[in-house]
Amino acid sequence: MCIIRPYIASGVASVLAYCINGGWFDRVMTIIEMFIGG
Repeated sequence: MCIIRPYIASGVASVLAYCINGGWFDRVMTIIEMFIGG
């Protein structure tokens, strides 16, 4: 859960997610960030 909040506030969490999940989660976050506009 501590990953979800930061990714909304900053793309830095995308890097964190990449390190934790190996990359697939980073793709998901990138798409979501596009929808959010951040």
